[in-house]
Amino acid sequence: LNFHDGVYNHLKDEFLFSANAKDQLFAFKDGIVKKVRISDNENISPSKMRVIGDTLFVALLNMNDSFTSTKGEISVVSLKDYSFETIKLPAKNPVGKIEYNPVFDRNHIYIACAGSWQKRDGALVRVNMETFNSEAVLKETSETGSVLNGDFVDVSIADNGIIYIV
Repeated sequence: LNFHDGVYNHLKDEFLFSANAKDQLFAFKDGIVKKVRISDNENISPSKMRVIGDTLFVALLNMNDSFTSTKGEISVVSLKDYSFETIKLPAKNPVGKIEYNPVFDRNHIYIACAGSWQKRDGALVRVNMETFNSEAVLKETSETGSVLNGDFVDVSIADNGIIYIV
């Protein structure tokens, strides 16, 4: 397996790992590994994860056989029972970490979506954690000389609201 990320589930006292494994995470506790299903889409691979309160947000890579992203999604997983919902994103290929800065914006998470590599169709996406509505707040461009003429791959937000995009 190609592991992507790991987080701790404080409610079940176990660690969760994402990997290139169809539609599931791996939970580890007391030397035992179990599979945790987090999507009804068998073509996803869970990637970056973020725990906020009792909820786990997981970026889902939807790559086809040619490693081309087909859509953008985030799985919202209850740490209590591992039930899940899926958020559809307005851009493909959510590759960055899931950024949350409650000092700047306590109601939203942010993620960089690279889109179709080199096609400048990626975006910085904001997701409302209560309604699961998502919107592109900044889009890549192919405009020559623009600082947005590149693939968005990560985001960080300072407490003063300055957004840094890689």
